[in-house]
Amino acid sequence: MKRNLTLALFVAGCLMTVNCYAQKVIVEGNKVIVDASALRNITTENKATGTDGTTGTKGTNNASNIGSQVSNEKVYYKFEVSKVDNTNDKSDERGKLNWVDAVNLCKDLNLDGTGWRLPTQRELQLIHILRWDLEARTQEGFTEFGANYVREYWSATEYSENVAAVLYFETSITHLYSYFSGKKNTYKVRCIREL
Repeated sequence: MKRNLTLALFVAGCLMTVNCYAQKVIVEGNKVIVDASALRNITTENKATGTDGTTGTKGTNNASNIGSQVSNEKVYYKFEVSKVDNTNDKSDERGKLNWVDAVNLCKDLNLDGTGWRLPTQRELQLIHILRWDLEARTQEGFTEFGANYVREYWSATEYSENVAAVLYFETSITHLYSYFSGKKNTYKVRCIREL
């Protein structure tokens, strides 16, 4: 009996935590949006879109650098997610870019307007958690993550002079597989825009 009561309290506690700190995917007009406003560690202050880091040097650790740990500390409270993987003329045949080109692609992107940027590691992890809900928005034109069996995506977050965080979007599993990779390596890009 005591074991069942403990289990029931544990489940109730988990459900209350989920309800208190829920995040969700919403559609406003033609925009597919992650609403993270119910999370604890959010910010409403606009984040930088660029970096002073390079493939061989780490950028400054302040709010003017999207690659900084300062920028990664909090998730922006409400942001649009690009419906497709983003590419440019520097992308390879599979739509992959190195880290600096990925940051610049998002910063310079003009897709139904400007203001795009590469998501921080925490924001990309939130996108990963909500990917099933995002990918369900096919009527709005949202495409799946990891098409063509390329499932690694850059985050903006740097960890050293030549290393930044990458997130692996496996379609058949739900755990987060995040790792650090050389900035000269190439991965996919999915930009976000603060609302």
